[in-house]
Amino acid sequence: MSARAFQSHERQVLVLPPTRRDGDVTCALLRDVGLDCDVVANAKVLASRISAPIGAVVLTDAVVGDPGLHFVLEAIDNQPQWSDVPVILLSRAEGQSEIDKRHFEKLTNLTLLDRPTSSRALVSAVAAAIRARERQYQIRDQLESLQAADAALRESTERMSLGVQVAGLALAEVDYEMQVMRLSAEAAGLFGLGEAPLTVSRSAFIAAVHPDDRDEVSMRLWKPADVEETDAPAIDYRVLWPDGRVKWVSQRHHVVQNNFDRRARAMIVALDATERKNAERRKDEFLATLAHELRNPLAPIRTGLQALGRPGGEGATAGVRAIMERQLAQMVRLIDDLLDVSRISSGKVVLQRSRVDLRVIAELAIEASLPFITAGHHVFTSHLPEGPVWVDGDSSRLSQVMSNLLNNAAKYTAEGGQIKLSLSTEGTHAVVRVQDNGVGIPTEMLNEVFDMFTQVNRTLDRAQGGLGIGLSLVRRLTELHGGDVVAASKGLGYGSVFTVRLPLMASAEVPEPASARPKAETSKTSRLRILVIDDIPDVADVMKMLLDLEGFETSVAYSGASALELARHFSPDVVFCDIGLPEMDGHEIARRMRADPAISPAVLIALTGWGAEGEVRKTRESGFDFHMVKPVDANALLELLAQIEPRRTGATQA
Repeated sequence: MSARAFQSHERQVLVLPPTRRDGDVTCALLRDVGLDCDVVANAKVLASRISAPIGAVVLTDAVVGDPGLHFVLEAIDNQPQWSDVPVILLSRAEGQSEIDKRHFEKLTNLTLLDRPTSSRALVSAVAAAIRARERQYQIRDQLESLQAADAALRESTERMSLGVQVAGLALAEVDYEMQVMRLSAEAAGLFGLGEAPLTVSRSAFIAAVHPDDRDEVSMRLWKPADVEETDAPAIDYRVLWPDGRVKWVSQRHHVVQNNFDRRARAMIVALDATERKNAERRKDEFLATLAHELRNPLAPIRTGLQALGRPGGEGATAGVRAIMERQLAQMVRLIDDLLDVSRISSGKVVLQRSRVDLRVIAELAIEASLPFITAGHHVFTSHLPEGPVWVDGDSSRLSQVMSNLLNNAAKYTAEGGQIKLSLSTEGTHAVVRVQDNGVGIPTEMLNEVFDMFTQVNRTLDRAQGGLGIGLSLVRRLTELHGGDVVAASKGLGYGSVFTVRLPLMASAEVPEPASARPKAETSKTSRLRILVIDDIPDVADVMKMLLDLEGFETSVAYSGASALELARHFSPDVVFCDIGLPEMDGHEIARRMRADPAISPAVLIALTGWGAEGEVRKTRESGFDFHMVKPVDANALLELLAQIEPRRTGATQA
């Protein structure tokens, strides 16, 4: 109980007098000095009152002979927090005090007064007892505060020590007078000087710094003693380990001056920044490569559009269109790879698994990669089993794995080289091998080729194109299927072999040969009404042109408000709606359309550049039926529309 709480309820005094009149007189005296006083009739009542917070008790010798005395003592036993309640005992006979004291030996704050006693003495005794108790609580509070502060300090020190270890921080101290540096074990290890705390000379420390950074570190850390400085800016520099490895160090230091305003010592906090520096380098290289890769397909697209716009350009339409389609496909593939890496890294890729024939998937992958192989005039051979190879997997993702391996082989194989794909079974696994006689892989990079943004030969890669993420996707997608992938090569110039192993399905799970099933025929005799909503007119208008060419009845809106107004009159069967619209986004448009009986039957399709799993979930929650990611393939879009029937029986016939 704190001293502050004492002020509110612990000044109350209970009086057990020989007579009611004595009690009233006593309480009147105590109230005059600011105490709250109450008279109790007997010891049993007093015992019940002790169970609540009180300040002091004034007893007379009457309580000794009262049968209720044991109630008082029992109440004190059961309420140990009140064992130090001040008790003033008035004894009426000489020698009675010692008898009474034996009864109350458990009390820690007992005052004995012989009767008769003056009113002043009684008031002084009660006030002194309460003040003593208050001081006791204040001392107790201070002690508890000191104990809490000590515990907090110990906990903080332990946390700091643990944080230093977990964060990999290295602590050191520079002694300017002795010209030495004292290093913690972490600092000694970071600088490559050992594994235990040690003291090194200035020259020994500088010798551990990379030669290209020594001058700057020496100037920053070992300034003349009379230079005024306290907190120095952070500095990144390299240290050279005895085995030749180079490590980056990020360091800050605080200078402490002596009584003569001279630099006495500097406290250093450093950490290993090697991974950060390497990541920054890879990021810079990646961004430069990404800009290069995006400009490559954009250049022929832009030039092709300009060529079509020149006099006589109409004759080149077919050739220019083919070029633009190829380059656009390259851009889409590049962006899809980037999105896949992001989704896999954040754990948002969900495989659509089913029983699939790996032989069929291999054929599809070969078909997809054949243009790249043919462009390099490579000799391609494949060895596939006659029967199916069943695995439990996502067909599109497994096709992506094989296509990436084939494209990688085509990229890193000189013109006219040889590429081979084989599929076989070994024990309980299906094995896919892609072999080439291209540039090969250095032995030390056989494991690193699957890391993000890693490229074996940057010069060749710049010529062939690529971001260094294809093999990373291969490994991650293979592992998601419970398989593994390894690279093998005898070195540069000796080609490479990539082997993917995937678990085969158990024989009991292999499906029986499927009987011929009649395919559902889609009869498209009705013309759909389609509303396109996009705030970029070029995007909306080109979409309308495509749909018009397919015979649909279309209308366009460039804002949410106009779209809602138009939809009420146009009564669309299908609505293609962008999400990132100003003022009213696509989610709000969808919610309002679903709430409007005149529009709600329409099929709502989100057509957006956002394709993450969270965005797909949001579109569904706001009322969309489908989610398509820009740039959408026209064939996929038309296949979706073929499954939708007009909502009106009286629709115009095509």
